[in-house]
Amino acid sequence: MMASSTGPTPTVWNLALAALAMAMSEYFFTLYALATDVYNLLGHVYKIVAYGFLYRGLSASTIAQPYLALQRSQSELQATISTLPDLLFEMDARGVYLAIHARERHALTAPPSELLGRNLQAVMPPDAAQQCFAAMDEARRTGISRGRRIRLPLPQGPRFFELSVVLKPPSGPPDRREPTFLVLSRDVTETVHNEQRIEREARLNAAILDLRDHVDREQESEFFRRGVEHAERLTGSVIGFVHLVHEDQDTIELVSWSSSTLQNYCTATYDRHYPVSRAGIWAEALRQRRAVVFNDYAQAPERRGLPPGHAPLQRLVSLPVVRGDRVELLMGVGNKPEDYTDADVELLQRLADTLWSLVTQRRQQALILRLSQALEQSPYPVLITDTHGAIQYVNRAFTQVSGYEAAEVIGANPRLFQSGQTPPETYAGLWQTLERGQPWEGEFINRRKDGGIYFEKAAIYPIRDESGQLTHYVAHMEDVSLRREVEQRIRNLSDFDPLTGLMNKKAFEERLHSEVHLARSRGEPLSLLWFNLDNFKVVNESLGHPVGDELLVETAHRLREALGPDTALARYAGDSFVALMPRAPQSAVALSARAALQAVQAPLTVRDNLLSVGASVGIAVFPADADSATALVSAAESAMFRMKQEGRNGLRFFSPDLQANTQRSLELAAALKGAIAANELFLVFQPQMALRDGRLTGAEALLRWQHPKWGAVSPAEFIPLAEQTGSIVPIGRWVQRQALRTVRAWDEAGLPPITLAINVSAVQFAQTELVDELCTMARDAGVPPERIEIELTEAVALRDPVAAGKTLQRLHNAGFRLSIDDFGTGYSSLSYLRDFSVNKLKIDRSFVRDIAHDEMARRLVRTMVDMAHALGMTAIAEGVETDEQRAHLQACGCDEIQGFLYSRPLEADAFVAFARANARP
Repeated sequence: MMASSTGPTPTVWNLALAALAMAMSEYFFTLYALATDVYNLLGHVYKIVAYGFLYRGLSASTIAQPYLALQRSQSELQATISTLPDLLFEMDARGVYLAIHARERHALTAPPSELLGRNLQAVMPPDAAQQCFAAMDEARRTGISRGRRIRLPLPQGPRFFELSVVLKPPSGPPDRREPTFLVLSRDVTETVHNEQRIEREARLNAAILDLRDHVDREQESEFFRRGVEHAERLTGSVIGFVHLVHEDQDTIELVSWSSSTLQNYCTATYDRHYPVSRAGIWAEALRQRRAVVFNDYAQAPERRGLPPGHAPLQRLVSLPVVRGDRVELLMGVGNKPEDYTDADVELLQRLADTLWSLVTQRRQQALILRLSQALEQSPYPVLITDTHGAIQYVNRAFTQVSGYEAAEVIGANPRLFQSGQTPPETYAGLWQTLERGQPWEGEFINRRKDGGIYFEKAAIYPIRDESGQLTHYVAHMEDVSLRREVEQRIRNLSDFDPLTGLMNKKAFEERLHSEVHLARSRGEPLSLLWFNLDNFKVVNESLGHPVGDELLVETAHRLREALGPDTALARYAGDSFVALMPRAPQSAVALSARAALQAVQAPLTVRDNLLSVGASVGIAVFPADADSATALVSAAESAMFRMKQEGRNGLRFFSPDLQANTQRSLELAAALKGAIAANELFLVFQPQMALRDGRLTGAEALLRWQHPKWGAVSPAEFIPLAEQTGSIVPIGRWVQRQALRTVRAWDEAGLPPITLAINVSAVQFAQTELVDELCTMARDAGVPPERIEIELTEAVALRDPVAAGKTLQRLHNAGFRLSIDDFGTGYSSLSYLRDFSVNKLKIDRSFVRDIAHDEMARRLVRTMVDMAHALGMTAIAEGVETDEQRAHLQACGCDEIQGFLYSRPLEADAFVAFARANARP
């Protein structure tokens, strides 16, 4: 809009000046006396001037200003029309172009100069001209017409336009007024194409749904014909055909013409099978393995004459269905009224691919049906799955063996039959073989529906279609439980002692050689224990061999119970038994041997005879005592005989050093059971410091043992003994009670709130009552749970992550703080740590020790600190002994430290003094 002026307009000024001049004229007329004096002259001059201003004022308001306004309006209208993206025409009722406004002149059927004065029927196709006249007729009747579309052939290709027509008010004399029309033509080609694409998709989907609905209802030839007829309708064709291509890729088979082709266009006779060389140019789709389009068949190169009765061709599309390296099918359509487009080819290809997929699926299902009929009477179980392992078929023999009905397993995975006893490597080998496309043979230990276990021999192999694509897996099975029982009985006679059921000497020596080889490759110890009953000969000779045999059976049973089901145990000869303990430390071996010895020594009654026999145990360790299996047996036997010489009924290591250490371990283990009652255990507390400000943040409670005979016993020595003997549980409870009492005493002494870390062993952590006991102890001591930090090693936390996560969550919910000790020394599972409710990660001292001179150690520490922070945890480093270590840890972003640099472990009273001396405001 134009801004309006606030001052007087020129018209106002002219009228004002006219009035002033007229007033002056009248004034001078009043002054003159004679007609010839000057006043009369001036009066007439001013009157003339007044008439001049009056004329200018009236002329500007009635002529000039409306004319200028009209010019401005015409300019604005022309600017508006020029910016329109659409075409604007003015036509008379006969369709003659009167005016043309077109910014995009390429959208016109001819230049504007050639269109003006011409009738639209001369420049448009008849159907488009008819739509234009219909729109003008509607506008004449209703005043406006919208939405009619026309298609115009333009040099750049056909375009679609949408018309909006209004009736223009007539002008001119009443007797010569003729109606004219304003026609707005908008290019909607893209919209039409989108609508056509959506419509094509809808029609294609409807065709595919129809094919899926009829795939199992019609003969294959009828189904192919249905597909071809859909192809005709989708592309607007009147001819359609489909051919199959044989495996040799040189022979084609006519499957079907469409019904309309046979009825209306083609009466020629054909061989149904013929070589590609005899086919027309439509077979180029097979040769080129892509769609071929001939929109001018008469001018197509290398075309051949058509046989009598063949429909004349104007246009043709032929395309292949390719699977792998083979063409499976050729589909073609022809004689569309207009040229075939890329959209037609795409639509036809998708329909042909779907048609072949449905036929292939139908053939596979038919094959499976035939196979199932043949396999139903097989005496051996047969199972068929898809490529994902879902069961699709089982035969009658399978249901008889497994106990499951077919309906119960169809769609399920064969994991349903697993008993948990088949080794995992069996399944791994199975899938490795199948993924290579090779058949697999092996055995499973499966479970029947009623829970019974059975052994099953299986041959599993992949099934592929004609194109080489994997479609199914087939398993032929045989219940070999009875055969395995017979084989097991034979093996028992060969490998097991018939009296005790333990391994015999032959089987044990085979196992021993295998374990020695494994221990050598891993660099681990292997202990051999030789048990020999004391005075067994006396029992045998005085009470008879039946009593002796029963004594041997009971001894074997007691050794098995004491050593555990996983220990390799054998009756080596007569009254001698041997056992293997791989990877076990010397103290654990000694304790196990002592427990087994005590079990053997317990009195027993055999045929009304109360017996109490002892045994001598010799122990040898690979590779310290022997470097071969044979030498290890000799060393253990030698140690056993030495034990007999020293008084019988005891255990002896082959190595003197080990024997001395064993004696100390056994005595320590016995003394540890009474250490609490003897008041030999006590706690010390090592302070923990914040690196940021040097503030005391907490402490760790550490267990110490002061023995009257051995003095201070290292925790590294007595803690493993406590865990092996089970003493760790009562000791752990004692530590927790003492720690809670200490925290309460610190509070009463006025110390600032300090968090105390308490270590929990693997044995105690696995107990279900741990959380309840800790809550009760904290409540009884009057200590809030958040003042206690439960510390466990990374290995303990990740031994059973699921169970550990539940226990940690319960501790967290109860208010206890949680920390992971020795972090970085075990298998660090970030996924589990993320899920654990842990407050603190303690970096192991082995990384701190090397941080000052090892760049890799610094990188590892920095990574662990970053990871702790990313998980929302505090990072603390233990074993800090130098200022240089502290500086590097601070540079890595570590939050807290613990070690001799800050303070050694202190007894309770000394810790109180330390805390007060290091208190910060």
